Amino acid sequence: MENLTLPGNPRYQPKQLVGIFGYDNLYSTYVEVEMAALKTLCECGIMPKEDFEKLSLAAENALDEILTSEVDEVERKVTKHDIRALVQIIQKIVGPEVGRWVHVPLTSYDVIDTGRSLQFVRAF
Repeated sequence: MENLTLPGNPRYQPKQLVGIFGYDNLYSTYVEVEMAALKTLCECGIMPKEDFEKLSLAAENALDEILTSEVDEVERKVTKHDIRALVQIIQKIVGPEVGRWVHVPLTSYDVIDTGRSLQFVRAF
């Protein structure tokens, strides 16, 4: 079951922000950033086009379904690091040819700061 609780006092939580800031939606923009990085690596010729083309529509749809609580579980049990947990989940979904390029050449804060910026822009 999806957890869409917003942070803070429920009295001040606008329902229209649940899709953006609801707990299990928090990593959706991080996934967008990771996918944009893959596309950029391909466009720049760093990632082989053949590898990028192995990113299936089914995989892209599965990426949209990653929940914060799923990332939390992998972080707690395996990685002890939030973005590393997300990267492992993405790599598992997209397969080895695409997966080896995930998070290249990003830092965790590249993903977090850009993802949060997307959330705030959309909320505004």
